[in-house]
Amino acid sequence: MAIISIFAIAASVYSVFSGVYSGRKIYFFILLWSAPMAFMSYMSGQSPNGILFIISLVTTAAVIYSCRGAGLWYTAPHRRKKFLSAAVFIISFVIYIYYYYQCLISGYMGFGPLSRNMAWIPSALLSIFSAALSIEIYITCFDRYFSKPENFIIIKCSPVRKNGIIKQRGIKGVRNGTEYCFGADRKTFFLIRNEKHISVNVKKGVFGGIYVSGKVFIKGNERRSRRIRRRLLRQAVLAVTFAALVVLLALRLKMAMGFSSVIITLWGTLLVIF
Repeated sequence: MAIISIFAIAASVYSVFSGVYSGRKIYFFILLWSAPMAFMSYMSGQSPNGILFIISLVTTAAVIYSCRGAGLWYTAPHRRKKFLSAAVFIISFVIYIYYYYQCLISGYMGFGPLSRNMAWIPSALLSIFSAALSIEIYITCFDRYFSKPENFIIIKCSPVRKNGIIKQRGIKGVRNGTEYCFGADRKTFFLIRNEKHISVNVKKGVFGGIYVSGKVFIKGNERRSRRIRRRLLRQAVLAVTFAALVVLLALRLKMAMGFSSVIITLWGTLLVIF
């Protein structure tokens, strides 16, 4: 139980922090796996389900591996991956419907347990959503794992930025007459958005994906990088703090306790765990 508690806390904090710091919304997907584990540890009073923990752990690791370390990335069109995409979707859907169904009937989703008949519909909807997201996650993991180094030069670079509910940032450029549109995390985007020519070593995957470490753009921009990093760190810490306050408020309402009592209870639990 202690291992599950540590995982739930660490994964949840990492999800919110990395999602805000990098601007990659896929990090928030981790909360679908860490939050139920937190309720399994603190709220249910039942014996832990080891299979659910393994599923949550593997999926969290896949999200982190698919994103971490890539300041710029290009995903090739899915024309060559139709069969693989379908296979990933079906396998993921089967695993996820078991995961969500067990979480819902056991009360791990933050509210009382649902009956077995009522749990099927929300389990199916959540599974379809999660399986659709998992296609890109697992294919990217496979693509990055079997990638090879290559020198990559793009010219006529220009920033791409779309505002809205889901903000998107990227760098567009031309190589050998072909236009590439790279996704970018927040730090990399702010560092190179004014560059007109980029020549870097990349990792090119077996499915045509291209991944560039954000560290290669820091050289020569150390002062600017530190300034951007401090600003992003402040925003990420504020987001984690706000999320923690929301959780405390939810616990206060659920337990009918004051904030001080909730904090003392959680602190006592953490002391026992660590």
